[in-house]
Amino acid sequence: MRQEGHPDKIHQKMHLISNIVVRLGFLAFILALSIATLSAHAVTLDRTLLDAAGEAITGSTDDPATPGEIIGKIIQLVLGFLGLVFVILTVYAGFMYMMSGGEAEKAKKARSLLINAIIGTAIIISAWAITYFVLTSLTGAQ
Repeated sequence: MRQEGHPDKIHQKMHLISNIVVRLGFLAFILALSIATLSAHAVTLDRTLLDAAGEAITGSTDDPATPGEIIGKIIQLVLGFLGLVFVILTVYAGFMYMMSGGEAEKAKKARSLLINAIIGTAIIISAWAITYFVLTSLTGAQ
């Protein structure tokens, strides 16, 4: 219980500090997840590019990566990154909505961000599906 005459500012500052700590922890978790996902995609792309370069230099007759396969991997990497960004936005918007505390303006802003993030995710998934279909139909790249 608070003593009478004690300012409410201490309570507000403690609430602000705990809010900041929770948000920083959440962002650190999302950043770690993003780095892990992007590094996995980068290793795959690196391996494809290195295989293609090595086969071009050595003249290996093994099945070399075609330009279409390399372009397909690059497009998958970019769309994967964009998909990750929109998923992070969706999670962030949900977090903002939960933390709105009943304030109509904050809830409206979070709801708007959530709707836009879901639409963006749907667009990215559609773009990936169309790109995958076109590349596999035309070049056989996966």
